[in-house]
Amino acid sequence: MYARHSCYDDNRTPGETGGTGRRSTMTIDIWFFAAVAFFILAFCAVLRILPGPTLNDRLIAVNVAATLACAGALSLTVSAGSLLVLLIAGLLACIVFATTIRISQVRKGAVS
Repeated sequence: MYARHSCYDDNRTPGETGGTGRRSTMTIDIWFFAAVAFFILAFCAVLRILPGPTLNDRLIAVNVAATLACAGALSLTVSAGSLLVLLIAGLLACIVFATTIRISQVRKGAVS
């Protein structure tokens, strides 16, 4: 009678109580697939770093690669359920952001 649009693997209608309440494996596989896709895109961005004609092009490619790697790590966190991956992704994002700021300051001549 009711359409089931839930990611939970229980056999109940919206008005019932009970059921297992466990997440289905299909949802976890989708998050893992998203993580793999983000990591492949990050690798493609890393390949763009090498032929970059200027330093600015390389900085943009590094930022894109780091952003995609962090998105992949966040998807992997949802898939695996480990907060360690989330911590590493946050540290990576902070390091890349600080490095970009430092390089842009040196390029402008504000810091010698």
